[in-house]
Formats: sequence, C-alpha cells, structure tokens
Amino acid sequence: TMKEIDLKTMKIVATISTGGKARSDENAYDPRDHVVAGGNGDDDTPFASFISTTSHKLIATYAIKNATDGLEQPWWNRADGNFYFSVPELDKDPAKNAVAVFTPQGKLVKMIPIQGCHPNGIIGGPGDNVMLGCSVNGKKLPAQFVIINWKTGKTVATIPGAGGADEIAYSSKNHQYYSGSAGMQAVFVIDADTNKLVQKIDMTGGMGRTHSISASDVTGKVFVPENTDAGGCGCMSVWAPAK
Repeated sequence: TMKEIDLKTMKIVATISTGGKARSDENAYDPRDHVVAGGNGDDDTPFASFISTTSHKLIATYAIKNATDGLEQPWWNRADGNFYFSVPELDKDPAKNAVAVFTPQGKLVKMIPIQGCHPNGIIGGPGDNVMLGCSVNGKKLPAQFVIINWKTGKTVATIPGAGGADEIAYSSKNHQYYSGSAGMQAVFVIDADTNKLVQKIDMTGGMGRTHSISASDVTGKVFVPENTDAGGCGCMSVWAPAK
C-alpha cells in the first residue's frame, strides 16, 4: 500500500493498495498532474504503480516482465512530464540495465539502455543531465556513478571510485548530487557542473549506513536518515555545505 498523511493533523487520510503482495518501495511526485508513481520491486514480477493524489485511487500499474532484479527509485522530469524508473537488471543479465520512462497515466514510453551501471538511484541535475546511483551489488560492475542525457540516452560522464548507492538526491541551490551509498557506507558529494567527486562522508563508526537521502533546493541542506540496525542514532541528521 501507499499511505497519504496530512502534515497539519499528522494523521493518515488515505490508504491505497497497489495490488502487490510485497512492499511498495521508493516513489516520486508529479505536482502538475497530481500523481505519485512508485515501484513494487519485490513482487515476483516487478511493477510500477500510478496513484492520483486527487481521487486517492490507483490509476494504473505496469509490470516489467523482464526486470529480473527488481525496480528502483523513480524521478519525475518536469521538462517532459514523465516518470523515469531505474531498472537494475533485465533478462537475468547483470550487464543489461535500463531506465524505464512512463507517462503519468502509466503508459511505457521507452526503455533507455544503460552501460556500466546497475542503477538504483536516479535524479535529474542541471540541463538535460540525469545521475544514476550505481550499486555494485555483487554484479562485478565497477564502483562508479553514471550521468546520462535524458533526451539522447547517451552517457555524459562516469564518476569512478563512488557507488554502492540506493537513493540519490540533487540540490539546485548547491549544484550538487548526493548519494545514499549504503553499499560503501558513505555519502558521496558530486559537483553537478563538473561531474566530479568532491567529497566522501564516512558513515561508519556509529553513524549508520544510509539508504535514503534528500536535499532541499531552498536551503541547500541535506537530510540523511541514520539506520539504528547499522549503528546509527535512529534519527535524521541534517548537513549543510561548508562555508
């Protein structure tokens, strides 16, 4: 299910079933069409679901039958109005990866082939750039991030020495990408103008591994949930650029 919460009353106001048997994982919001898209990546056949925040009803689902390692983070592209989902693996081939593009109504537009990346996280950056958070995930792929052009599907840059990511985020205020790299127990900071690694924040030593991450376009602050199971505080740490 997905649950909608009223932030004023802090109460659940709607519970919507996706029709899946396993959890509904990451999601993204389209404020133009008032649609939330989420992925049921743990179901036997992974599928994307599309829910109206106006009617609180399921609009559509789309099963990706040849997605053999789940379905990961979606991102809503303001430029074309579509949702972009990371597809880590196709046809049981660790080297065959993609980004699936959907309309807000749940229609598959295209599959963008990805090279050298087992994509988990995805987020839009400056211009037509999109960064993919690649997870090594035992697939013998290099620890790196890949930046593509969403219009052409071509690789713009690769960022070596950083990877193991689940979710990733971008702040237009800071012109930086941020990764929740649980696989490498770190948060990586990438300069979105030069596509270069500028900082690695060690998340070991009692800080907890991070999967989720978010960044503000208004304040430039970065929000990192710290998992108690991995030694974290069971809280949300808030980071800001060094002055």
